[in-house]
Amino acid sequence: MWAASCSVGSMAWYHSGGICGSGTGESGTPEPLRQFFRTQYLGADSSNTYLTEMTLLSVISCQAVLEKINTPYQMAFTYDTQRSIPHETEEHSHGIMDTTSPLYSMINWKKFTRFDSPYEWAKQHNRLETDHYHPTRNAMIDWFRLAMNIDLQS
Repeated sequence: MWAASCSVGSMAWYHSGGICGSGTGESGTPEPLRQFFRTQYLGADSSNTYLTEMTLLSVISCQAVLEKINTPYQMAFTYDTQRSIPHETEEHSHGIMDTTSPLYSMINWKKFTRFDSPYEWAKQHNRLETDHYHPTRNAMIDWFRLAMNIDLQS
């Protein structure tokens, strides 16, 4: 396994739902891919369990690898997965995490920070990018320092 043979060290790893998550940004991403991400993330039906299952599987896989190679870690979601924000049209509609999924109980939730999510924290401090969803670079640096005691600039 490649991950087991590399030196992980102290780092922050962002697991994203896709290239240009919203699919609405100006980029070199081909239009068919941008359309795919728009369909998958924007306006998704929160009663659909697809995104919950994919997210939970990603977290389970990540935790399994990190625990297998004895790597200390902390985790967080970009936004509060237990709360919906129906009137915010700029927010990606990931929906609310389905806590009844059998996969939900397989996650070590003690590894997740109890601090506000990066999205909620950056929004509260007026530090979101122009897409009104992603925290700015400096906001993420500050959030990691406050929420996880990780200095990304050292």
